[in-house]
Amino acid sequence: MRRYNPWSKMMTIPEKLSIEGKGLRNKLTVIASLLFLLPSFVILYILYKENISLRSDNSYLVLIGLTLVLAFAGLIILRKVFSEFILLSGYMKKAEAGEMYMMEVQKSTAELHDISVSFNNLMRKLEATTKRLEDQTSELKEETIKRKRAEEGLLLMVKAVENTKTGITFADRDNVIRYTNPAEAKMHGYAQEELIGKSVRIFSPPGMGRPIEFEDMNAIKGWARESLNIKKDGSIFPVYLMSDLVKNDDGEPIGIVTICEDMTESKRVQKELEEAYAHVFHTGRLSQLGEMAMGIAREINLLLNSISRTNHSMLVDTKDGKIPSLPVVERSLNKIDNQIARVKDIIEHLRVFSRKETGGSHFHLIDVADSVKGALLLIEEQLKVRDIGVEMHFPPDFPDVLANPSWIEQVFLNLMTNARDAMENQPRNEKQVLSIRGRKNPDGGVTIDVSDTGSGIPREIRDKIFDSFFTTKEPDRGTGLGLAISRGIIKEHGGDLTLEPHEGNGTTFRITLPPVE
Repeated sequence: MRRYNPWSKMMTIPEKLSIEGKGLRNKLTVIASLLFLLPSFVILYILYKENISLRSDNSYLVLIGLTLVLAFAGLIILRKVFSEFILLSGYMKKAEAGEMYMMEVQKSTAELHDISVSFNNLMRKLEATTKRLEDQTSELKEETIKRKRAEEGLLLMVKAVENTKTGITFADRDNVIRYTNPAEAKMHGYAQEELIGKSVRIFSPPGMGRPIEFEDMNAIKGWARESLNIKKDGSIFPVYLMSDLVKNDDGEPIGIVTICEDMTESKRVQKELEEAYAHVFHTGRLSQLGEMAMGIAREINLLLNSISRTNHSMLVDTKDGKIPSLPVVERSLNKIDNQIARVKDIIEHLRVFSRKETGGSHFHLIDVADSVKGALLLIEEQLKVRDIGVEMHFPPDFPDVLANPSWIEQVFLNLMTNARDAMENQPRNEKQVLSIRGRKNPDGGVTIDVSDTGSGIPREIRDKIFDSFFTTKEPDRGTGLGLAISRGIIKEHGGDLTLEPHEGNGTTFRITLPPVE
């Protein structure tokens, strides 16, 4: 904004205000005429009455001249005083019209001096006030523009949240629901207004425990987990939840936002895949499983690509400022992006796994550590959401073995799944760890121990765990074939799978494989 300089308009020439002072100037002319002509007429009248000759008496001539000089001097002084009043009047009219001038300090009279000084002081204060008002107006205009942009961005964010298929709920410090989007309400069979003001316990089945506390959230910096929610009609369904703190501008927590994804369909598909996989593996029709897995992988990839594009678009809009950058939403979008990438890796791994299976039972040199990593890729997320740590160690001199990589990977996946189930119901305050350690045997072969920190296997059933169809799990969670098939695979490789004696809690399965000849 251009700064106004009142000194640039200082007026010093009275003629600039001649129009404004025209009325006063006319009056001045009349007064001057009277001042000059009246004494002249008086003198001429006296001379005429007394019949005095100017030629005979020079004293009268001097008196007349002196009178005229004094009258003319008075006229000049009067004109100057009136001109200064006219100039001051012009300044005041300009100031009244909104223009600011600084006038020269008048020194002809004390009154004019005081008036001009006061006028200049008034102009300085007026200029400062005007400048301050202009600055405040400019700031207010910029703030208005920012607020308008923020409101537009907020409207876009509201539309995005309202139209997303993922449930979003915000609860205050007392775990009272203050906002829930349509997807969340529909997912649980409610109308939005039915949930506002209710406790978040409305989503939890009886006996599921207490809601999230702020102290817990501060400690873990967000929480992602699988859980069970209950609908309005009383039906229970699986969900994937991501919760995080919402803080105000001062950094104080004011509530918790939770993103909820209904996993009913994905769990159903997962269960069907597991059942189909167990059936196909048990009957030996692995080629059918490979073809099915590749077909499913193609279909899931199409869905993932669509989700990935939508998620990426929202991330770009957030970074470009089209959508306000709420930290909790941006973190959630990044988590979704990472999970999509991970699922794509798993699908690609399954496709490779399936191609190997359909290619036959070929044996070649493999790095056992790679097979362990492949199995972990498939089960890693399940371990993470159950807060189960993983420790893996293979020494640098660990030798390759002659094996079918897909079969060896299947053995590790079975053992890891059993370990996951064993540690799943352990107290959350106790750290649970899945450990895979390998070592080279003196004869050149290898040993790999797969250990967990679960409740262990009771002595009375240790002799039965490798029997086909023997299981301690619920009917819908296991067929009792995993360990039997795994032991058969290892024996086909010339090795053995055994249960190692273990004092206290925990279980260790040991795989031994012969050296390469």
